[in-house]
Amino acid sequence: MSDIKQNWEVVEHSWSDTSIMCGDKTICTMSIYDEATEETQDELEDEVSRNFKLIASAPELLEACKEALKELQFHNWQNTTTGFLLEAVIKKATSL
Repeated sequence: MSDIKQNWEVVEHSWSDTSIMCGDKTICTMSIYDEATEETQDELEDEVSRNFKLIASAPELLEACKEALKELQFHNWQNTTTGFLLEAVIKKATSL
């Protein structure tokens, strides 16, 4: 697997503010301060936490997809549903 230089990390600044950081660089930040009420705060915090964990794992997931596609190509199985799905998701993640 490729060497991932730095991991993305979820940083919770407060109950309402969460960021994804790569070293000292901020990838994204979200605040639920304006949306949260006493009734919805816990649910919103859980949703943000789950979403940010998924986003923070994006570099590793992309590398895993690339390696899986290489393995399929090595066995000449790239023209399978899984191969097409991997190609599509890699293209979606890497195109501008």
